[in-house]
Amino acid sequence: MLPSNEPKMAMRTQRFLPHYMSMWRNIESQRQWNEHSMLQYTQEENSCTLDKDQIVTFDKQVYPIFLGPVQHVLMVSYNKETSEPHRHMSMTQSSMETAVLAEDSDDGNRIITSYLNGRVVVLRKSNNQLVATVNGKTVRVTESNTHAERDDNDKVVFEIYTLPGSSGDSLKLVSYTYDFSIVYNGRRVQIVASDRYRNAVRGLCGSYNSNPKTDFVTPSNCLLSKPEEFTATYALIKEDSRGPAVENKRKAEQAECRPLPSQKPWHRNIINDREAGRAWTENEMWGYHQNNIKKQQNRLRQNKKHNQEEGARPNDLERNNMIYRTRVVEEGGEICFTTRPIPACREDTKPTDRKSKKYDLYCEEKNDESVAKKNRIEDGANPDFTRKPVSRSHMFQVPIACSAA
Repeated sequence: MLPSNEPKMAMRTQRFLPHYMSMWRNIESQRQWNEHSMLQYTQEENSCTLDKDQIVTFDKQVYPIFLGPVQHVLMVSYNKETSEPHRHMSMTQSSMETAVLAEDSDDGNRIITSYLNGRVVVLRKSNNQLVATVNGKTVRVTESNTHAERDDNDKVVFEIYTLPGSSGDSLKLVSYTYDFSIVYNGRRVQIVASDRYRNAVRGLCGSYNSNPKTDFVTPSNCLLSKPEEFTATYALIKEDSRGPAVENKRKAEQAECRPLPSQKPWHRNIINDREAGRAWTENEMWGYHQNNIKKQQNRLRQNKKHNQEEGARPNDLERNNMIYRTRVVEEGGEICFTTRPIPACREDTKPTDRKSKKYDLYCEEKNDESVAKKNRIEDGANPDFTRKPVSRSHMFQVPIACSAA
């Protein structure tokens, strides 16, 4: 349980679903994710990245952000099978099983706090060194010394270690029990979460449901329009809190909060959870993103000059122009779909660098149904076929970075 003096938040979490999937390879291969992978931000579709002054959600919504000296919830889990997704979630922080919080420190760095079923992990930068504490106790972490936290059965719950080759400049927390990881360098943080969290999280990292239009859903389960007001709804305000979050939270309480869009009946969804091999749930959503791209591009343009003045690397800006799209291939009387969305450039941008990569395909006989799926995808949908059988693989040229056309 979390400390009783922590502020309450309008959220509650339930016990997780059974551990039905693991996204992790063995620990040795995990250690190969080096500093370049973290700091150059090759965006994975199952990642959320908090940068210096903007955030890229799990569903690749990009918006400006300022935290200040107030804790904000980046991600908190809830049980999608026992919670009603369209009702207000009146929950307390003490019931969180998995959560990640962030706040700005006075020295310009960020403090990351993770809650893992009663264990509290804090990552911070102090005197130019990265420090990790577990339940208030500092743990020794170096390239040659990994901290492993174990449960009563001597099973490793999570590990913290320095990324090899980072010269101590980046830490990684990885949990095989909870299927997620955090990479942290003092200012930037990237969260990678497995499919078990899809449609089962809230916070500044969005809803993780393949629909960026619903990323600005508040703890009250309604949608705000302004990023600063949405951000403030996940601020854990205390009596002595200061900074813009206090005023923005007041504005958010008075702002129009739109209801979440109603869901279509399952028989009208050409690709739904049941077809994708999952148990059907009402809140399955297609990942339409085209209407959101223009807004994201405008925000990026507004921030680009500021980022350049602040010394942001061109590669950081270029990678923010990337999205993930399900691709369609027609071969030999079949229509094939990539089993998961793959990298692509946003509208009005072009690749500055490419690489060849092989992706798995799920194929169907060409008929009215498969053509309808193809048309939906071309309209901007991003269905998930990861539970479908792999028919074959196909080599794609995918962008590494994109810039304005």
